[in-house]
Amino acid sequence: MADDSLGLTGIELLWPLTKVYGCMSAAFIALGLYFGGLEAPLVGMALGTLGWPLGEYVMHRFVQHGGLLSGNYVSNHRKHHADPTVAEHFIYRLEQTLPIVPFILAESWLVTWEPFAMLATSGAILLCYVANEWVHFAAHRPALTQHRPWLQRLT
Repeated sequence: MADDSLGLTGIELLWPLTKVYGCMSAAFIALGLYFGGLEAPLVGMALGTLGWPLGEYVMHRFVQHGGLLSGNYVSNHRKHHADPTVAEHFIYRLEQTLPIVPFILAESWLVTWEPFAMLATSGAILLCYVANEWVHFAAHRPALTQHRPWLQRLT
């Protein structure tokens, strides 16, 4: 087995998510700001950032633990609780998460009823998702947080 003294096993799973959702977020927010001015997109970004924890809680509680849905998300999550160090059990691949993006857009539309705020809200939600994946990854890699008090506080 390769030396994993830095705790980076599985980090390669984060790069596609970071690239795709980072670019998508930047595009959504830039379009919202360019065409919608400042007010509506800024409100949208605030809504997305504040709404992310609620969405994450609902997904975790009612889908991954509550039996609302079954399938890969639930079985992966159970594997994650059984062995929290295996990144494949808690970092979902793009093909698993991309189909959720239209739902994020629809949810953002229902909350804002304004197209530019919808884009900014969706962009903020996607950015929060990426940040959450990185923090969650670090939380299960003690070697990454060791000697990094700022990262320890985040995780």
